[in-house]
Order: sequence, then structure tokens, then C-alpha cells
Amino acid sequence: SLGGTPDTGGTWSPALASGTGVFDPLVDTAGTYTYTVAGISPCNDASATVTVTIAPPPNPGTNGSVSFCGNGSPVDLFASLGGTPDTGGTWSPALASGTGVFNPLVDPEGTYTYTLTGTPPCENVSATVTVSLLPPPNAGTSGAVTFCGNASPVDLFNSLGGTPDTGGTWSPALASGTGLFDPALDTAGTYTYTVSTPPCNDATATVTITILPPPNAGADGSVTFCANDSPANLFDSLGGTPDTGGTWSPALASGTGVFDPTVDAAGVYTYTVTGNASCNDASATVTVGISQPPNSGTDSSVAFCANGSPADLFNSLGGTPDTGGVWSPSLASGTGVFDPAVDAAGTYTYTVNGSLPCSGNSISTVTVSINPEPNATGVILNAENICLGFEAVISITNANQLVDGTYVIIYDLTGANVSQNTVNVDVIGGSTSFTIPETQLTNPGITTITITQLTSVTTSCSADVSTIAAIQFEVYDAPTPTLITEGNSFCIEDNPTVESLTANIIETETITWYDAPVDGIAYQPSEMLVDGSTYYASLLTENGCESLIRLAVTVTLDTCDNTEFFIPDGFSPNNDGTNDDFDIPNIRDLYPNFTLEIFNRYGNVLYKGNKDTPNWDGTSKEGSIFGNSILPVGVYFYILEFNDGVREPVQGRVYLSR
Repeated sequence: SLGGTPDTGGTWSPALASGTGVFDPLVDTAGTYTYTVAGISPCNDASATVTVTIAPPPNPGTNGSVSFCGNGSPVDLFASLGGTPDTGGTWSPALASGTGVFNPLVDPEGTYTYTLTGTPPCENVSATVTVSLLPPPNAGTSGAVTFCGNASPVDLFNSLGGTPDTGGTWSPALASGTGLFDPALDTAGTYTYTVSTPPCNDATATVTITILPPPNAGADGSVTFCANDSPANLFDSLGGTPDTGGTWSPALASGTGVFDPTVDAAGVYTYTVTGNASCNDASATVTVGISQPPNSGTDSSVAFCANGSPADLFNSLGGTPDTGGVWSPSLASGTGVFDPAVDAAGTYTYTVNGSLPCSGNSISTVTVSINPEPNATGVILNAENICLGFEAVISITNANQLVDGTYVIIYDLTGANVSQNTVNVDVIGGSTSFTIPETQLTNPGITTITITQLTSVTTSCSADVSTIAAIQFEVYDAPTPTLITEGNSFCIEDNPTVESLTANIIETETITWYDAPVDGIAYQPSEMLVDGSTYYASLLTENGCESLIRLAVTVTLDTCDNTEFFIPDGFSPNNDGTNDDFDIPNIRDLYPNFTLEIFNRYGNVLYKGNKDTPNWDGTSKEGSIFGNSILPVGVYFYILEFNDGVREPVQGRVYLSR
């Protein structure tokens, strides 16, 4: 600050705080300061002065910060500067007010700078205010809610409208200490919700609460009626103090809550009181039981046989009587079992005592009669022998002790294909009969019939059948005839007849041929055989029984070449010089290796011959020989072997007559 070109190294007085020539306006004072440069002899010291003036600097204060509510009133930011700022400064960015007044409704939050212009040599100075805008609190909008008195606790916050802030407080205070409203503890009224967010004013909203009394269906109950009781209102069986006007389900016949034991069923019935918009329906049940009044059944009567087994009179009562009743007069058994051998005929009373809710007694009677047993003494059975396939007639005689009437007979069969059967017979004048179907008599031989039970239909009483002797009869069998091998084949040239077909039957009994397997028309022996026709053979035994199953034979007639030889179908060894032996013409010349065997009907060999043996003369040459070896009249069978490697053996039959 010195003018000219002063020398350095001088000193300042008064001295400065720096100890040098550096002036600090903050510590040094205004005034005149002398700068002295010491002279070098012979030169004197040289001095100069600097007069210092200190101008006061501008004061913008210190930085500050402030928060405003978003819906607050305008505020001058100057008040938010720290210190003691000078007035007259300017704000940037500019506020809508054109001054330092901040309006939260239009000015944005941010940092605003306050600047004061300095007087030279002082520079401009500034300070800032940082502004924050807080959203105003939101308590929502007021609401109203209706609760049922027995409803579960509910948070009132959910009954406010809009989008209220959480964290508010309720007044008056709820029993929960929070906003949870419990209809069982809290009272109806208006509850205020307050949200506080300084510096904003508090926000409030209300919820008005109405509490409705819940419907009351009472408490569950139970009741038991007697089936013949008068109708009663189930409402009276509910516990507590139920509301009237409810409905019952399932519906009762009365259409109301009146239960009629004669038409309504036992079970669980539900009583429902309808709730309102806030209250749910309330229900309670009545469990209904129905006890039956005492039931001794209905009067009846029963007849016993004098020799019958004891029986419980209870089973003779009509209807569906209760067990456990008492009989009078008392029976020998001490119970209701009647024994014809010791108890007397008469009227017996059965009494069943009632018990709550049913009262009174029920009484029924059984009138007992005793019938005498049928007398089968002297009864005799008779039967004839029969042929297989026929029914047997069993006659009953000497039944003079049996009263005329219908009887059920059970009989056992031994030797038949069934063991037991039952028939009904009418005994009149000591005699009757019944038949055993042929379907029960399919086993030939001896059949034994035994009467095991004889019961009167009128009295249902059975006789002692031990004195009726069992009888036997025989079932004769007539077997099905059998045919010799190829016995159905004949030569047309021989003009075969039905008799020719009979000649090929092994059995010697009388044979009858029919045109059908059952029934049909019999053929005459002289009738000519028809090629391809089927004939049915029946055998008649000496007992007069005919085959039950006929032999079916389909006849084949062929043209035969008999120029070489033929086999005769009979001969008569009576020493009359004609046809005295079984001669097959030309057999020795045509088939020199032949063999011939003769058999009886039992398969016994009677003769063996070849080209070197004489013809068979009707005597037995082989096996067992009886008497003079002369064989009786009858049919015999042969097997002729040709032994030429070409022709098949021939089997047939030959009739021996004398």
C-alpha cells in the first residue's frame, strides 16, 4: 500500500499481529501504520505511513434448513437463516412471491441462496436455506359400520374411506389398545382416527359403529316321545331363551315346529333363526327319540299235537310283539314254552308292561288246542316190480286206524337215484296209494321204500311210523340191443328184410324195429330194407320190459358179386342129408389160406377151421365141452379171415336150427 519503490526490510509501527507487515482486518485495527527503513550512515532512517480504514462486511447469516407441510401457509425463508443476517439481500432461484416468502403450494422444495452485495473493498456474500416439503397426513374419510353383537373382532381401519395413513391413533381407546373393535367388549358410538405428522396439522376421520343384537336359537336339546303321544312343540325342548319365529328342518308334517310322533320320524331337527345383514343365522338342534308303546302282539290260536315237541307260545302271537312279557296262567316250563305232554289246552295271556315315556300295559292271548296223533297201527305197503322207465305204484292198505283225510307222507328210497321225497295222499276207508316217478327210479335192481313220516294235513300231527314195515320191489332193465360189426350192410341181390336186420343182432331176445327212437310205428319182419334209412331196435326181456334206449341202425345196401362164393346165414345139422353143416362154397379154392372161427353169444370159441378141416356141424370142438357136444338152436357168430393180403376179414352171424 506504500507508494513509490520503498526498500524492503523495514519495520512497521505500531506492530501488527502478524509480526510482519501483513495486516489482518480480523485482528488488526484501523489507523496509521509507519514503515521505517533504517539508514546506513551517514544516511538517516527513512519513514512512510499507510493509513488503514476498515469497512464493515455484509452479513447473510448462516446456512439453514426447514421443512414445510405440503399444504402449509407461506413462510419467509429469511427466518430460517442462522445468525443475524443483514436484510436487503436477494434469493435465488426466484420464488413465486418475488420476495423471500416461500409458498409450499407453488414453490418446489430444494436449496435457496440468500446473497448480500458487498461495499468495496468487501465482496458479495451468501447463505442457503434447504427446504423440504412433507406430505400432509391422511386419515381417510369417515365411515360407518354395523356389527353383530357376536361377531369376531374387526380392525376399524378397514372401515375408513379413501387411503388413510397407517400408524394413527383411535379415540376413545378400544379394549384391544389398538384399532381392533370387539363387539363383545367395545360399545357402539363414534371413534376418531388421528394421524400426526409435524409440522403438518393433524388429520382426522371417524367411524360410526352400530351393534345389532345377534339372533338366538337357544341351546341344543333332546326329547323322547312315546309313539302314541299327542303332538308337542319342539321349541319347548330347546335350551336357553331362543327367539321365536325360527324355522325347523327337516320340515315336520305340521308345517310348524309341532312334532307328531304318529307321523314324524325320530332324528335330529334343526331350529334356525335368520340373521340380518350383519348377523349370521343362529341354529340349535333337538334330538328326538321315539319309544314304542308296549306291544303284546295280537290274539291268535295254535294247535299242538299230543306227541308234539314243546314250542314257544310267543311265536304264535300275531303282529310283532315285544319280548320279555309274562304269561298267565304259568306254564310248566316257567317260560312261554308250551309242552303238550304236561301243559293243558286253554287260553294263555301274554302281558307286556310299559315304561316311560310310554305307560300302560298291552295284553294279548293265545288259545291253545291239543290234537291227538294219527294212529298208523296195522298199515301195510305193497308194490309190484316194474320196468326201467316206468313209475312205481305204492299201495297202502289196512290203515283202518287213520281218520279219513289228507296226509303228507315222507319216504326214503334205497337203491334209487334219490334218497327222499314227499307226497300227499288221501286216505279213505283205510287205503290209498301213491306213485314214485320214473325219474327217481333210474337204477336197475332192488329198491327199498321206507315210510319215515306220516302227517295229517288237517291237524299237522305225525303218526308213529315205526310199525310200518319197509318193502322192496325190483326195477327190471331192458338193455339196448347190440349189432354185429357191419351188421348194417347188406347185398341188394339178397333182398334183405327187417328180419335180416334182426339176424345181425347179438342178443337172442325178441327184437322189434321202429321208425323212431321214441314211440313210432313198428316194422313187420318181412318188410324190405331201404338203403340209407335208420331203423330203431328195441329188445323185449322175459319180464316183459322193452329197451328204454333203442339201437339206431342206418342201413347200407350195396350191389355184391356173389359168383365166387357166398356165406349162408343158417344150416340145420339134423342128419337129413340137406344143409347138415355150415358150408361156404368155393372157399377152399378161392382162399386156400382162410381160417374160420365160430363163437357163442358170450364170446366163447366153439370151432376153428381151415381148408384141411371139415365144415362146422353144430357141435363144440373147442373150449369146454358139455354133454355130447351138440350145440342148442340159436344164433352163433363167425369171423372169416381170408389171409390173402387183400380182402378184409368178414364177421357175421349164422342161425343153427334142428
